[in-house]
Amino acid sequence: MDSSNSTGTRTSKVRIITIHLLTLFAVYISYNNFLLFHISIESFGITIIAAMLIIAMNTYHVSKNHYFMFLAIAFGFIGLFTFAHTLTYKGMAIFPDISANIPTQLYIITKYMTTISLVFSFRYLQRKLSIRKVVIVYSLISVGLFLSVFYWGNFPDCFIEGYGLSPFKIISEYVNVVILFVAMGLLLKYKASFHPKVFKDLLFSMVAGILASLAFTLYTDVYGFSNMLGHISQLTVFYFIFRGLVETCLKNPYEFLYFNLSQANGDLQKMNGQLIDYTVRIEAQQEELGTAYKKIQEGIDKAKKIHESFLPKALPRVKGISSEYYYKPASDLGGDFLNVQQIDDKLLIYIVDVSGHGLDGAILNIFIRENINKYLLTCQRENREVLPKDILSFLISQYAKEEFPDEYYICMLVGILDTKTNNFIYSNAGMHITPFVVNDKGELTRLDSPGLPIIAGFNFHLFPYTDQSIDLTEKFTILLTTDGLVEEMNEGKMYGEERLIKILLDNSQKSAKEIVQTIKMDFLGFLGKGQSKDDITYLVIKGSGKG
Repeated sequence: MDSSNSTGTRTSKVRIITIHLLTLFAVYISYNNFLLFHISIESFGITIIAAMLIIAMNTYHVSKNHYFMFLAIAFGFIGLFTFAHTLTYKGMAIFPDISANIPTQLYIITKYMTTISLVFSFRYLQRKLSIRKVVIVYSLISVGLFLSVFYWGNFPDCFIEGYGLSPFKIISEYVNVVILFVAMGLLLKYKASFHPKVFKDLLFSMVAGILASLAFTLYTDVYGFSNMLGHISQLTVFYFIFRGLVETCLKNPYEFLYFNLSQANGDLQKMNGQLIDYTVRIEAQQEELGTAYKKIQEGIDKAKKIHESFLPKALPRVKGISSEYYYKPASDLGGDFLNVQQIDDKLLIYIVDVSGHGLDGAILNIFIRENINKYLLTCQRENREVLPKDILSFLISQYAKEEFPDEYYICMLVGILDTKTNNFIYSNAGMHITPFVVNDKGELTRLDSPGLPIIAGFNFHLFPYTDQSIDLTEKFTILLTTDGLVEEMNEGKMYGEERLIKILLDNSQKSAKEIVQTIKMDFLGFLGKGQSKDDITYLVIKGSGKG
C-alpha cells in the first residue's frame, strides 16, 4: 500500500474518532454545566471567524479571492453579534438585568446574517469585491440591529419567559432553512469554482446549519435538550467551515488560493496522447513529433528541426521598415518562439516564451502558431479586424480546451504595426521584459502593459487582455526580447536591462541587422566560454522613414 495513502487513512480515522470524542464530551458538559458548554461552543465559533478574517486579510493581495474575502468580512461582523450573544446568555451574570429574550434575538440576527451572506457570497466568484463598500454596508446594518435590540427595543421578541420561543423565532428558523437550501443550490451550481474538499465541507456545513435551525425551533428552556442539540449542530457547522476554509488554507495555501492552478493532471501517457493528437492535426510535422516521442534521442533531433522550421526563414520586406532577429536555444531544443507576418499594410508581430525546453516546449509552440493561423483565417473569412487582445483571448480559450498540465504556461507579447501610419498596437500576456522603443530623437520608451500568462485555471473573462497603442515617429527602433538575454548570469553578475538599453541607444541609428549583431557580440563577450542557461531570443524592427 502507498505510504502516503496509508498515512492519509490513519489521519482520517484519528480525525473521525476525535470528532466523536469531542461531541460526546460536549454532550457530557451540557448535562453537567450547560453554561460552560455554551461558552465553549460560541468561543470555538468566534475563534474560527477570527482565523478566517486574519487569513483573508493577509492573503487577499496575492490570491484576489473575492469570495473568501467577502465571507471573512461578513463573518467578522457576525462574530460581533456572536460575542454579544455569549456575554448576554442566561447565567453569565455580566448583565444581570437582561432577560433570555435578548441573547435569543442576537442569535437569530447572527443566523440571518450568516445565511444571507452565504447566498450573496457567490456573486463574488465572478465579480470584483469592493472591500470598503462591503464594510460600510455591514457596519450600518450592524449598528442598526444593535440599536434595535439594546436601545430602541423594537426588534421582535424571540423568547418569552414561561412560554418559550416566540412565533417570530420559530418562523425565522424555517426561513433560514429555506435560505440555506438556496445557498446549497448555488454551491452546486458553482461547484467547478471550488476545490473538491472545500466544496464538500461547505456543503456539510450548510446541512449542519439546517439541522441546527430545526433543533432550535423546539426548545422551551435555554438550557434544554433541544437547545443542546442545536448547539452541537452549530459546532458541526463551525468545524466544517474550519476544515473547508481555514484548515485547508493553512495547510495547503497554494492549493487553496490557486485551486485552478494546482490540479495535477498531466502524466506521461497523457502527454503522449496530446502529442499523437497534434501529429494528426499538424500533418507531417506532427508525425515527426510522434516518432520523436517513441525514440527519445531521435525524437529530440526531429523536434528541434520542427521548432527551427517554425522560426521565420526571412522576415517580411516592407518599404521603409526592416527587421532582424536572433535566436539561440539554451539546450538542444528551445522554448522561445517569434514570428512576423504581413497582413495587408500591417505587420503582425509576436514573441513567445513558454515553459519547458523539450518536447513539451515544441508542442506549445506548435499550438501557438497553428491557433494564430486559425484565428487569422477566421478574421479573413468574416472580414474582422485583427487585434492583439483578441488573439490572446482566442489562444487562452483554445488552451483551456486542451487540458495542458497546470505547470505549463505561455508568456507572449503580440503587436500589430500599421506600416502606413506607424501606429503600433500591442497586448501582453505575462512578458515582464516589455518592448523598448527609441524615437528619432534618440529617446527611449518602455511599452509597459499588464496581462497574465496563458495558463490553466485562469478565467480570462475575469482578467481580460487589453490593447495599448503608441504612434511611432517616422524613424524608430523597436526591440522585443524574452527574459533569457537580460537575466543571464556570469560570475555573479547579471547582463541586465541597463546594459541592453545602452547598446540600443548607442546604436539606434544603425540598421536592424547591425543592431542585432552588436547585441549578439556584446552578449557573447559577457558570457565568455560559458553556456547560456536560457533561450536567447530578441527581435529588432527598424523604421527608416518613407522617403
